[in-house]
Amino acid sequence: VTPGDPLYGTVLTEAQTTQTFGQTSAAVQSVVAYLKSSGFSNVVASSDALTVTATGTVAQAESAFKTKIDSVKIGSVGTFVNVVPAYVPSALGGLVTAVEGLSGATMHSDLRAYGTTATCTQVPAIGTCVSGSLSAAGLRSFYDVGKVPTASKTTLATIAAGSLVGFAADVQSGEAAAGIKSVPVTIVPVGVASKDASALPEWDTDAETALGVAGGASRFYVYDTTSLGEADVTAALERFESDDVARAASISFGICEDVAQTDGSMLVDDTLLALAALHGQTLFAATGDLLDGCPAQQYPASSPYAVAVGGTTVLLTPNGPPAGEVAWPITDGGASLFETAPFWQSGITPASAGKLRAVPDLVLDGDPNSGALVVTHGTQTPVGGTSVSAPLALGLWGRLESAHGNALGFAATRLYHEYADLRTSADATPPTGALQQTIGGFNDLLLGTNGLPATPEFDFATGLGSLNETLQSADITR
Repeated sequence: VTPGDPLYGTVLTEAQTTQTFGQTSAAVQSVVAYLKSSGFSNVVASSDALTVTATGTVAQAESAFKTKIDSVKIGSVGTFVNVVPAYVPSALGGLVTAVEGLSGATMHSDLRAYGTTATCTQVPAIGTCVSGSLSAAGLRSFYDVGKVPTASKTTLATIAAGSLVGFAADVQSGEAAAGIKSVPVTIVPVGVASKDASALPEWDTDAETALGVAGGASRFYVYDTTSLGEADVTAALERFESDDVARAASISFGICEDVAQTDGSMLVDDTLLALAALHGQTLFAATGDLLDGCPAQQYPASSPYAVAVGGTTVLLTPNGPPAGEVAWPITDGGASLFETAPFWQSGITPASAGKLRAVPDLVLDGDPNSGALVVTHGTQTPVGGTSVSAPLALGLWGRLESAHGNALGFAATRLYHEYADLRTSADATPPTGALQQTIGGFNDLLLGTNGLPATPEFDFATGLGSLNETLQSADITR
């Protein structure tokens, strides 16, 4: 809802969104009946009357949806996709928006270990090569949490996949290292349990980074789905939305948006994220990095109903506090190929974006050479990637929610309204040689490039900029 509208800042309950946007019981049952008649098993309708899931063979799927599923390669990875669009009977045409799960394409983690890109990050503008890491206390200080209260009154979440064996012990050790009290963690199984624990460092990073900079939380939910397959991720996003218990969540993985658009998952997930926004929930999504080789932007970061978070290089110094931050050379950003710009980006994003969604929205520490310290497999280690950036945004947002009675609603509309309200004509021409400037609660970053340079005001390398938590708390409700 546009600022100034009487409904601006209000939220809808899950019951209200189900009543307003969900299908009737008869409509849902007609879809269920068709899937069962087509031979599918485990046919289950969601509680919000928005999705129906089922299990079937390739032959059953090809017959039911008049499609063709073939083996293909996406990059160097072999998988399967439907090479013919999926169709449903005309009787279901007004009920079914998309058919998802006909592709085996999987999302990928955005976590990078220290030293994976180089032993240090060259920053030519200041003639240094950055190498090191920041503790949770160091990150809290760098992003100036000051007297902004912890997120102790706010429930946060993350999306994970696979086995979480060892997760609880790692998080408790990470909390101790961060100097915070242990936060109650609720693991919500979504779908069939998996024994694959290979991605544990990712889930450790998501939880520990968010909780460390947040200083805690009232509770932390982990929506643990089967795999990073698109249909499994959709199931986790739906639980986040339909449970409506966490004010915000992070997701530190994604897929090229051209794949998500082609196979229907973009349409489904955008709907779920739009409903979450109506509840006042926010998903902070990692933008990924240029080394992934994606020809477009990463999804779900490019969704208009997510906050896209890119990475920075924090300018660590040997004997003092960091000198600031610049665009991380491989952080991703640019205009979406498919998603239209939401109204809150109007007049702020570069003209070259046209009417398309521009990412990132925010940037925070992501360079593994200035990364975060995380306990994984019982050992504290430095990590980076936008897998650090997204949960950092989650933790900082959690503090703001606690400071303002959990009444801020969807983060993107608040952040862009604040930025537009406090930006002045002087911001277009900052002092020569400046590393950054302040626009409201944002650190507008002026140096660095990911192929697209950081410039005054919004740009494709650093978006609105990074967050100054103390100034954000003062300005976020303008």
